[in-house]
Amino acid sequence: MDNYLEKNNFIEGIELKSVRPNSGEVRGEKQKILYAKAAFKLMNPNKEIKYYLGFPFDPTGKSALDYDKERFFNYLVEFKKFFSIDEVLLSSELWDHLSGEKDTMEQIFEIIIKTIEKVIKK
Repeated sequence: MDNYLEKNNFIEGIELKSVRPNSGEVRGEKQKILYAKAAFKLMNPNKEIKYYLGFPFDPTGKSALDYDKERFFNYLVEFKKFFSIDEVLLSSELWDHLSGEKDTMEQIFEIIIKTIEKVIKK
């Protein structure tokens, strides 16, 4: 698990993945997630257990900020066999979820651009 968050009423895990996992990897991820959810629930029976796959961007988008889960799911081989749309955080949805704020991906890009500009000026 790449990101773990525990609150009074829930536990959340997020597995961060490359944007082109193969079908064997996806099946393995689903199995790992189901085991983790079962273990968390066994240890914390009164808490809701949330678990997501997170993808940093959508390679099918027309721009760095463009994303569409249905299009992304169709892009991945056999992905729909193992995951539903509500189990995935994609692109800016992932970054906003992690930060708890809106437009996080845009802020990250702005920081990168400003850093590059400073490096070029030197």
